[in-house]
Amino acid sequence: LRAYLRPIKHWWWLIAAAILIALITGFIYTMSQPSIYRSRATLIVGSSVKDPHPNANQMNLATQLAETYADIARRAALRQATMDALEMRWLPYYQINPILNRPVIEVQVYGEDPDQALLVARELINQIILLGPEEEQKRQDFVDQQLTKLQDSITSTQEMITQRENDLLFINSARELARQQAEIGALQQKINGLQQNYAGLLATTQQG
Repeated sequence: LRAYLRPIKHWWWLIAAAILIALITGFIYTMSQPSIYRSRATLIVGSSVKDPHPNANQMNLATQLAETYADIARRAALRQATMDALEMRWLPYYQINPILNRPVIEVQVYGEDPDQALLVARELINQIILLGPEEEQKRQDFVDQQLTKLQDSITSTQEMITQRENDLLFINSARELARQQAEIGALQQKINGLQQNYAGLLATTQQG
């Protein structure tokens, strides 16, 4: 032991100086780092928000929904939607996690700018809410309204085509016949576009 301790006793001042330099360097580095702020929020999933006495099945379903929503929220699509809404090219580091065995989602955003962290956290929450069934129902209602309008346009255009085709039987002028046929062709192109739009919208619905 004396043989091992002899160098330490001889060079103790060098060891102490190295430790002191390391501590000072670490302290200076820590103080030079920018402050990191955290914006934190929680979302409650399911009917427990409105029902003061939810049963076990409701709680289990809400917990599963929270895990599902959290998984979807961590994907690139929601990140991109958040950046588009805020007109940002990048987002600070954030975490979206469900609370274990609870119908709760926790959102945490970390950044050097506290205002930006708060802004991003709010928009992430907003985008998660947009995943919910109420917002989906609003979108579905809008699509249904557009489908109804397209149906009316297709029907009225088809009636116009039928009327033009019937008028052909009573036309004696070649110029008038050509003009009428051109109108029928234009109406047919219009109805083709309307039908394509209708099919595209219908594909986004449960019926489609």
